[in-house]
Amino acid sequence: MLESAPMNNRNAWLVIIIEELAVIGLGLCLLVLMAGVFLRWQTQPVTSIEIVYTTPAQSPTPTRQATPTLTVLPSLTPTVSPTRLPWKSLTQCAALDQPGEYHLDADVQARGDCLQIVTSNIILDCLGHALKGSDYTGYGVVVRKSLAFGDPPHDIEIRNCRVSNFLYGIYIESANRLAVHGNDASDNFDDVERGSRYGKFLGMTEGGGIRLNDTTDAQVFGNTTKRQAIGIDVQHSHNVIVRANVASNNSAWGINLLQTQASQVISNTVADNIRQCTWGAGVIGEGCDAGGIILQDGSSDNVIASNTVTGRNGNGVFIKAHALPCGDRNTISGNTISGALYNSIELGFCVGNKISYNTLRDGLDGIWLGFAHDTEIRDNIIVNMRNHGIISSNSHNITVSGNQITNSNEGIYFYSENYDRAFFYWLPPGEYRSFGNCLCGNVFQSNQVAVHLSDATNNQITGNALRGNARDIWMQGNQKDNQTQGNTGWLGTLSFAGL
Repeated sequence: MLESAPMNNRNAWLVIIIEELAVIGLGLCLLVLMAGVFLRWQTQPVTSIEIVYTTPAQSPTPTRQATPTLTVLPSLTPTVSPTRLPWKSLTQCAALDQPGEYHLDADVQARGDCLQIVTSNIILDCLGHALKGSDYTGYGVVVRKSLAFGDPPHDIEIRNCRVSNFLYGIYIESANRLAVHGNDASDNFDDVERGSRYGKFLGMTEGGGIRLNDTTDAQVFGNTTKRQAIGIDVQHSHNVIVRANVASNNSAWGINLLQTQASQVISNTVADNIRQCTWGAGVIGEGCDAGGIILQDGSSDNVIASNTVTGRNGNGVFIKAHALPCGDRNTISGNTISGALYNSIELGFCVGNKISYNTLRDGLDGIWLGFAHDTEIRDNIIVNMRNHGIISSNSHNITVSGNQITNSNEGIYFYSENYDRAFFYWLPPGEYRSFGNCLCGNVFQSNQVAVHLSDATNNQITGNALRGNARDIWMQGNQKDNQTQGNTGWLGTLSFAGL
């Protein structure tokens, strides 16, 4: 027994040592494991960490806050499709006051305003469904500021809606970055009698398909606007593109720009925009300042290009300024205009406009301008005008060059006439008579008269080709310092008044 005691003590110590080593080993394993976790966390990319702040104000590192998902903005270019968001279904009139995409999933009958957009970053897709108003009041789709003095909504897209029987089908109170496309906004308010189209002589009127007010950076394309007062009506706006629309059979204008700058009207089809009214002599007749495309009340620096203007429009393209600011520095180019009741292109009281490369056929006058100056009329084809190819009253420094005028009563007629200065009190100071014009390098063929001047002085009639006209150059009244030289096909004999 005494001899076994030391052995037992040794065994006990051995057990204790083994147990302590085991504890130490377990501790080392835990340390290694923790170090691995720590190193893995240090090397993990930040983007894989989900950071959630239930109370952002308490976060000690606000710069690490997760980036919010942005609302997708509508594209103004139809070939670029925005990333699709979950859309919200509409089956009745509603206020669209949250950003996102909305679909109209049923036809809707409305009284007054129907779909009201009052915030930014909205896509409205009607999917071809109809909004139909009552009694031609209110707006089918309207974009408004949420606050009277707030910023206008921005990044708005309105598409594929059929809108009728409202004052305006689509009405934009104010907006930035807007796209309105693929809509049929026809059969809205008209201020004339249905059928006869009898109404007032036009100053300004209301009602129609699409109306933009105070809008910047917008596109209106691929829409149909028919049978109402105005097809597309753009007022007090800047940098608006109106393209590839159909604006026909309206009683006032197919497309109207009023106090609108730096905008484009391109590649539209415009036909049969006309009305009847009572003229000054008490006679009821057509015209009444209706027309295909009109720029008025100081609409300047715009481009009107590549449009097809056909049928019985009162005027084709009309820059109007009667006792109002004129539309200056506009370009009217590459349009095809035929069948206008009066003037294919009319402008007056304006400066710096350019009219070029248009084809004008079968109207009363091809180009009419009065009290204008520093205007260019170049490279147009003018055929079959019942009255004049180009007619100008009391205008100076007009360049008429490179035009082909065929089979018209008179190719060019420039003249001065007396006018009531009190009635034209609003004209800027200046000398308003016909002088200093260049009628140069044109082709006149098969007209009754090629060039006719009456009380027009200091003009150049040079370098023109005169072919088969009944009378080539006819001058009346004051002819001081007119120059005629270098004209081909002309025998050099002038026709004077009475001859």
